Parts: sequence; structure tokens; C-alpha cells
Amino acid sequence: MNKGKAVRCVPAELFRGLQDLSRGLWEEKNPAAVRLGALLEEFGEEVSSMEKLVGEHEAACSARLSEAGREHAAKEAQLLARIDELRERTAAPEAGPADAPRSLPPVPEPASRAAQGREESREIFVFALLVSVLTSALGVIGGYPYLVFAGAAAFALFAAVFLLVLAGAYFDRRR
Repeated sequence: MNKGKAVRCVPAELFRGLQDLSRGLWEEKNPAAVRLGALLEEFGEEVSSMEKLVGEHEAACSARLSEAGREHAAKEAQLLARIDELRERTAAPEAGPADAPRSLPPVPEPASRAAQGREESREIFVFALLVSVLTSALGVIGGYPYLVFAGAAAFALFAAVFLLVLAGAYFDRRR
């Protein structure tokens, strides 16, 4: 069948009627019989192939439907068995350590405020160190001596603050 042609449903009775008309015209020696006969021969195979196509499609659909029905029945049986198993497990008394309820893992204690402060201080010091080194490096690369001095001053300032924080944590522990 040509893919460029539109598909139309033609009843088999109509097609048989056209064949009878073509035979009648042929017997009367009517010139229209030749054209009608040519059209019937051209599209006759397509009409029968459409009937076959519909039949094949019906067979394939019924096969898929029956297969899906079997799969559905198998899945339903599997789920019903699982439901029965779960009902038995919930209805049975807890027999041993395997069925004993499990306890939750212990919750870790939150870190003390001093430990959190030290951690934050370390992060601040590392950040300040990176900023001051980056500032000094940009000053050296760009030829700006004031950036080198600003970076060195920032480094010295944050180093002094960090030492004070460490000293404060040390004296807190001694109390």
C-alpha cells in the first residue's frame, strides 16, 4: 500500500456492488467499464489488505490484553501474599531478639561554646591570612607598594587577634 494515499473505509458491500456494476457495464460494452475496472483493480488489493490489517490488529490487541490480564493476576496474587505475610508478622507476638524493637543511635552532644568559638576563630584566621597574602601578592604583581604594606599590616593585625583568642581559650580551660 502506498504511504502517500489517504486511508478511507469502504464497506465490502459497496466494493462488491462496484464490481457488479463494472461487469454489467462491460457486458453492455460501455466505455466507462474500462475506467471503472481499472480503478477496481488498482484499489482492490488495498481493500482486502485493510481487512487483513484490521484482523491482524484485533488479534495483536487481544493477545496483548490476555498477556496483560495474566501479568495483572500474577501481580495481584503476589501482593495478596505479601499482605498476608505482613498481617501475620504484625499479629504474631514478638518472639525473640531478632524481632525486638531497635533503639535509635545516641544523639551526639553538641559542641561546647568554647569549641565553637575556637572553630570560628580558626576559620576567620585562615580567611584573613588568605586575604592579606592575596593583597600583598597583588601589590607585588601590580607594582603597588602600598598594597604590599596593607597586606602585611592586615596579616599582623589578624595574627595578633588570633593569638589573643588562643590565649583566652587557654586561660578558660585553666579555670
